[in-house]
Amino acid sequence: MGYVFLFGLFHIPANKGSRKVRNLERDPKATLLIDEGEHREHGLMIECSSKFLYDQSASAMRKYMRRVKGWQNDENTVIIRLKPLRKTSWFRE
Repeated sequence: MGYVFLFGLFHIPANKGSRKVRNLERDPKATLLIDEGEHREHGLMIECSSKFLYDQSASAMRKYMRRVKGWQNDENTVIIRLKPLRKTSWFRE
């Protein structure tokens, strides 16, 4: 899953009808896991609250994602905005 991190918030594109969107509509809590390395030796887990962007806000972010990231999206793409609440990380050598 790709994301854009701007102004201290994660922005994730998703299809309006996806399971991810339905789950977050039911319960706005989300956890992001960002790991790196072949054996997942470095990682960051972030607990977040979620909010959906629609209309003008979503349109501006979709345009940004197309221009900067080269991601394909359309009016069926909703933007999930995640606000970090807590985090933990690990590093193994």
